Amino acid sequence: MRDVESNNLLKIILFSSLSMWTGIMTQHQSTFTYFANLRIGKKLSLGFAIVLFLTVIVAFTGIRGFEQIQDNSAKTAVMVKLMDSLGNARSSRLIFQSTNNQKDRDVNTASMNLMKILLSLG
Repeated sequence: MRDVESNNLLKIILFSSLSMWTGIMTQHQSTFTYFANLRIGKKLSLGFAIVLFLTVIVAFTGIRGFEQIQDNSAKTAVMVKLMDSLGNARSSRLIFQSTNNQKDRDVNTASMNLMKILLSLG
């Protein structure tokens, strides 16, 4: 008895999905017949317009990517200068602490001022 009920249920599911699928197919067929009825010149123009549209999207994406690379490059250059100045300030501070030499103090002060300028730039 259960096999008969499950077979009937399976038939109902298949029939409903098949009827839904044929409804979808008739909608797509009407779209396809509209496209099939177009003249060859309009089909070629439509294809060219689609390719042109996709090319513009790819070009725009590429240009934006290059702009982001340029921004990141500028930020990296500032970070490198900042880290270099920080290294100079640390080494000159350590040397000044051990030797008490005025020249090393001036180097430390100059490095700290450069770091302030770089940080203010952004």
